[in-house]
Amino acid sequence: MEEENITLGHSDEMFYVKVGKRRVTRLLYKIEDNVMYLTSIYTLKKFRGKGLASKIVEYAINYALEKGIRVLKVSCSYVKYWLEKHQEYVKKFYKVIYE
Repeated sequence: MEEENITLGHSDEMFYVKVGKRRVTRLLYKIEDNVMYLTSIYTLKKFRGKGLASKIVEYAINYALEKGIRVLKVSCSYVKYWLEKHQEYVKKFYKVIYE
């Protein structure tokens, strides 16, 4: 997997990582009343263990911060794990709620 073939992006319901033209990781989310809900993440088996899930969570968190979102509601266990390892991001939000 070549680094230059990786693209991060988002739609109205998901953040995603593409390798080449193939979407290989997706993180489902929604935004309501200035709260971002991060609900589930999935990476195709062939692409697991390469740091793609971590990249897309960081991308999503930075997106929330850029949009001025102050509250995260996290029901995805991987996102919870990632935030516990990256407390510097948690401190930037008014509140992070683990569901």
